[in-house]
Amino acid sequence: MIKVTLDIYSGKPNPEYILSNQSGEETLKEIALNSGTVTKINTGNTKLGYRGINITFLYDYLSQHYNLPSSFTIANGTSLLESKGREIAENILHRITTKSESIHEESTINSPLNKWILTQLKSLPTISFPETNHNKEIEFENLILPCPYEKVAFEPDFWNQTEHVKKNNCYNFATNQRTDTFAQPGRGAGQIYNKISCENIIKAAIADGSQQSDSCFPENEKPRFLMALVVAPGPDFTDYHWYRQCSDGNWAHKPGQTPARNTDNSNRIITDPSIADRGPYTEFCSYMLAPRSINIK
Repeated sequence: MIKVTLDIYSGKPNPEYILSNQSGEETLKEIALNSGTVTKINTGNTKLGYRGINITFLYDYLSQHYNLPSSFTIANGTSLLESKGREIAENILHRITTKSESIHEESTINSPLNKWILTQLKSLPTISFPETNHNKEIEFENLILPCPYEKVAFEPDFWNQTEHVKKNNCYNFATNQRTDTFAQPGRGAGQIYNKISCENIIKAAIADGSQQSDSCFPENEKPRFLMALVVAPGPDFTDYHWYRQCSDGNWAHKPGQTPARNTDNSNRIITDPSIADRGPYTEFCSYMLAPRSINIK
């Protein structure tokens, strides 16, 4: 009846579940009676970490029957009835752990992850937007690296088009390759990572064709992009995330299926990903170079 997506990851695919029959009807009735809990997908909270619970109808008549959009988000910190939305989200989490069908093998929601999401729900702040001051000069320090590399302008429109935004993640953005495959480190080389850690993700990215930032690529590999890797080490929440340096010297990224952005979790311009507010991605791994020949899938 409905697909439930927990919008939490940046690198890995988000957990997705099917709620059908009674459990799906109970969820929709509860939301329909409290329509102020509903917001548009990918609006408001696009930070690293927990971003909300997305609901998608699997049958076209349901939207008219329940007077709700065909897809929407609840419990992301931006709705008119946020406290009720979080209550409904807690009920959904209970249902998907007992009555749902997992879409992906990796979608299994274990007890630590469930506990982590519940904690995020309770502590989710109301979203705030940064003040813009176009007259204020942005200060940044260029990294001093032994290898040459290229920088291009931050072009969010290229990544945030409706037909592409959900099909490309942080790894796509960092390597500047819009493959529409939600690329995973190592999959292009048939050596995908088997564990979330700095060592494993770096090894998988190197298999695809990248290198640590002190290992140079020749001129015929232009453009060579500078990336930064971080991980959320767990134990409850584990994931990886990538950034790419842009032509102004600042950095940008694309958290999972959400729009590309050039600000961190505190809505500040990212001058250095190693000191940016990265939410649960607390472990900084390495700077790396992605050459033209990198093969990602």
